[in-house]
Amino acid sequence: MREALDCTCCSTLKKVPENRRFGDSPALLSYKEYENSFGRFTYRDVPPEVYPFGIRIQEESDYVYQIAGPEKALCDKLHTMPPVTSRRELERMLFEDLRIDRAAFAGLDKDDLLQIGGMYHCSNLKYLMKYLRRAA
Repeated sequence: MREALDCTCCSTLKKVPENRRFGDSPALLSYKEYENSFGRFTYRDVPPEVYPFGIRIQEESDYVYQIAGPEKALCDKLHTMPPVTSRRELERMLFEDLRIDRAAFAGLDKDDLLQIGGMYHCSNLKYLMKYLRRAA
């Protein structure tokens, strides 16, 4: 994850209820947006030290590409969203605004979320870390 989680990775992995024809990706460049016959694609800056973690190499037909795993996609998405100031706001953001399925969220690898999320320096990820530690 992606405005209102228009995250191709998360929808492909069945973390949100629909599939959309646009994507939002982390990148080591400033904000860029492209639109073509495949859809609309947005690239947002992430901290360079975080970029390589949680990335998978996918191959389909003659194409090879990088895609974030679900834990990385969630951390990237939370990094780009307006900051929350409480656990309740984080829960609303996750389960209402982003419409992440609670069972799918429970199935995420908590160790990966804690490792990857701990590398970001933003309040949303700090609240996610607290949320995960409290739930354990």
